[in-house]
Amino acid sequence: MSLKKKFGTDKSAIEEGAWIDIIENEDGTTGRIRIKRMNQQTPAFQKQLANHRKAFESDHFSATKLNQMQASMIEVLINSIIVGWENIEDWRVDLDPTSDDFPTVSSAKYMEFTPSNVRDALTEFPDLTDLITQEATDISNFKTRATEAKN
Repeated sequence: MSLKKKFGTDKSAIEEGAWIDIIENEDGTTGRIRIKRMNQQTPAFQKQLANHRKAFESDHFSATKLNQMQASMIEVLINSIIVGWENIEDWRVDLDPTSDDFPTVSSAKYMEFTPSNVRDALTEFPDLTDLITQEATDISNFKTRATEAKN
């Protein structure tokens, strides 16, 4: 096997993002997220990660700091890795309409792709954050199309 076949990536998938199916909705649609590669080929990620690391350089560690680190990592994903989504159902529509947490557009079935909505989803569902991190580091999601066609 050649290096190109094993490690070749699609530059457009790296730069523009690759679609990852994450959930099959009850209406038959597929919820998916568009992500960029999380590695040295993604300068925006490298810059965000450096800022994240710098903010947490210290020997002192606490539960509060862990929560701050998790929130900061969500911001890294929002600002450098997650570039879109579609058919992501708004789980908040099941909330009590009198609640302060109720969405402003209560009739919306799918969530608009905004930094605020992404932040809400990643904060509410930590396993989604883990899945996105895993998928963004998986080279197979960004393989060269010509290489994939040969496999």
